[in-house]
Amino acid sequence: MKNCVKFLLLLLLILPLSNRAQSSGEVGFLVGGTDYLGDVSRDFPQWADVGLSFGATGRYMFDPKFGVKLFFGYLQLKGSDRNVLPRRGWETQFGLFEVTASFEYHPFGKARKTIFNEFRKGQFSPYVFAGGGIASADADIKIPPGSNWVFPEEADRDVFVSVPIGGGLRYDLSPYCILSFDVGMRAVFSDYLDGISIQGKSDTNDWYSFTGLSVTALLGAERSKNWD
Repeated sequence: MKNCVKFLLLLLLILPLSNRAQSSGEVGFLVGGTDYLGDVSRDFPQWADVGLSFGATGRYMFDPKFGVKLFFGYLQLKGSDRNVLPRRGWETQFGLFEVTASFEYHPFGKARKTIFNEFRKGQFSPYVFAGGGIASADADIKIPPGSNWVFPEEADRDVFVSVPIGGGLRYDLSPYCILSFDVGMRAVFSDYLDGISIQGKSDTNDWYSFTGLSVTALLGAERSKNWD
């Protein structure tokens, strides 16, 4: 039993050192598109409802298979009753600020360099991610003149928990530059992302989706280390 405890303690000491020896950091920017599922949205997205997004992103790879990614950005979300109840005539369009951290798993992740210290050209690495963060949005509801609907609703809110889940593809463009493509959903655990609940579909929570292309630059001397 004592030997097992000693082995576990030794492993806990070695693993952080090993990770630091194989780690790398990146920073860059991201642009993409958004869509949301809520009280004035279609069940399936249309081009007219796709918004724009942009922001700053950073990634820290503990080793070739595990990493964490940070994102801070602005997303445009919009929807219209032309897709659901045209006679009602509601529309919404609003900006959302998001700050999230996601853990990534690269099942086929490999060292960026060979045992001969040569860069692996054109390496692709698919991955999945999940995380958490905060989203802030103040939806603006537009209704036809003379309507009896009243907004905002009493329980309306502007700050939400954001849980990103999805997948992506990472591509080593050069020894110093990396491209990544993400596709994912965000759960907010609220029906007030679009500012509508009681007067809409109050039995379902709102979601928003996010698709983005990021370009990041590798930081520091870690890029010259061999992970093999």
